[in-house]
Amino acid sequence: MFADHHVAFVWPEPKPSASAPQFAEDSTTPAQPVSTASKEAKPRGAYRNALRTYMADRDLTALVRQGKDAIAADFIDYCRRKKQELFAKLPKAREIAKQVQKILDDRRTKRQTDNASNHSQTPARSPNRS
Repeated sequence: MFADHHVAFVWPEPKPSASAPQFAEDSTTPAQPVSTASKEAKPRGAYRNALRTYMADRDLTALVRQGKDAIAADFIDYCRRKKQELFAKLPKAREIAKQVQKILDDRRTKRQTDNASNHSQTPARSPNRS
């Protein structure tokens, strides 16, 4: 009763034809976009280090108060004025805002771990105490 409904279909092997050499060429073609994509990914991601540098000397509390969208807009304006080569490769503002949020989160985590390690250290005894 169920035998007819549970039949698996097997696709036949492709037949060799005159287009077989094209398969060989096509098999090398996908490798090229992958390599070009990785080359394109580097310039697109290059703004991340510039963004970290841009935010590095600013106070974390002030950055959090300012907000990720405003920081992203300021960074875009900074690149427009001072880093035109980077400005041309910037992604959309919302993508930059996501990176801003990641950087802020990293800095908060680092601050918390730094504070925790400072509190966990026992103070050294002074030589005057017995």
